[in-house]
Amino acid sequence: EGDAVILVQFLHDDFQLFLRLLEATAVSIVWRWLKGGIFGSEGNCFACHGSSATGTALAPDLTDARWLNIDGSYASIIPLVRTGVAHPREYPSPMPPMGGAQLSDDQVCAVAAYVYSLHRR
Repeated sequence: EGDAVILVQFLHDDFQLFLRLLEATAVSIVWRWLKGGIFGSEGNCFACHGSSATGTALAPDLTDARWLNIDGSYASIIPLVRTGVAHPREYPSPMPPMGGAQLSDDQVCAVAAYVYSLHRR
């Protein structure tokens, strides 16, 4: 009962702060899931882009502001993840659709959001 009273008081005193903390926590959880899950071991992104997304001889660095095949906007990353890059400009290997994984539309958007966030850190 004491914790509930403290929570109610906190919500009453600064509900906006509570919402910002909740959002930050959710973003942090999702980011860790994407980095370790879809981008990491569950998907295939890391095989070419590297586990830190800093690039390899096969695929570009996704953490810098340099984009080779698109303008780097979130809206341009979604179709690139979905359809891949058949003829990359500077790298020897094409990127298959969804990196060769089977991703839902939500997962494609989540990967795109993760990639978009990488060069904005």
